[in-house]
Amino acid sequence: MKAAIIGGGIGGMAAAIALRLRGIEVDLYEQAAKFEEVGAGVQISSNGYHVLAALGVGEAVRATSYEPENIQMRHGSNGRMIVNIPIQQVAQMRWRAPYLHMRRSTLHDALVARANALGAVLFMNRKIQPDEIRNLDADFIIAADGINSQCRTHIFNTSAARFSGKTAWRSVVPASHLDILPPGGATAWAEKNIHAVTTWIDGGKSINFVGISEGDWQDADWNGGADRKKVEALFFHFVPQVCEVIAKSDKIMKWALFEHEPLQAFSQDNIALIGDAAHPMMPSLAQGAVMALEDAWVLAKCLSDHQVDGLAIYSTLRIKRVARVQKESERNLNRFHRNGIQKWVEYSGAKALSRFMPSYFIKRLDWLYGVDVTIDEKI
Repeated sequence: MKAAIIGGGIGGMAAAIALRLRGIEVDLYEQAAKFEEVGAGVQISSNGYHVLAALGVGEAVRATSYEPENIQMRHGSNGRMIVNIPIQQVAQMRWRAPYLHMRRSTLHDALVARANALGAVLFMNRKIQPDEIRNLDADFIIAADGINSQCRTHIFNTSAARFSGKTAWRSVVPASHLDILPPGGATAWAEKNIHAVTTWIDGGKSINFVGISEGDWQDADWNGGADRKKVEALFFHFVPQVCEVIAKSDKIMKWALFEHEPLQAFSQDNIALIGDAAHPMMPSLAQGAVMALEDAWVLAKCLSDHQVDGLAIYSTLRIKRVARVQKESERNLNRFHRNGIQKWVEYSGAKALSRFMPSYFIKRLDWLYGVDVTIDEKI
């Protein structure tokens, strides 16, 4: 059997590896002439690490990653704690795998090297046109071409992605450049209609910043460089740990966050969608890359076990789980942006539970972080 993969991001590369491990030939088509760093940091929770380990890159990426002590939610303006989850201690004991922060390019480089070593054939600077998709030399086709997937639009006959009304701002700063370091975990700093997340990456040598604000998009391009003064103005009321990261960022990137109406299925005939092409989600649970990894593993197993019929089985297995992750990601973002009496009630309750019943939040994460698709036959 032979697969054609459209798109060489994290999902596409993971799919290439998973298929080659099962003896399936792979041609992968990437429209970029060369791979460049897109985004900055990425969080890989325990459910994602299980896949990385099965793909053969787990230890390699873990060696240069950062294992956060906690996941925290704090008030953006004063830094007061709302929720604190001891993720480092819990992840290995409860979910059997670490929770990691890393540079996206570090993860992607490891996947590319592994795919090449296993014999996947990569075609760079090769954009697949809509009328070419069904004519590719392959038994089945996997579209991993992101939120603006040509395959989704033209084969699944969906409308174009729409702007969500939210914009993401991203940067990375060497930790040595900062006078006041953020907490050593994944920290969400929440305020009305805006929040920031700081994480440590590069083994603790760098601080990754992601901010999400609400409002209309004012630029001609949907992504690109941002004016630091504008970002400083958006987050001026945040704690010094956040403001200094912004002030000392050499380069801040901006992304308009898009969304799609949910699909009823991720496969059609001999074509399947994975990752953002299938189910784009808000970044507020840090599960976009992880869901793409899970997709890749499950799809490869289904194809290996059931050939082309496996595409429909993959769709059935994945659609409920990713739909829940999408909904929870949206809810989490709204939770970060609360205001007024609803904010006071919800945050006060969360603070009390975090202090007196910390197991409450840990148990609520079992459905997400506690899943291992490499051994679970039903996911």
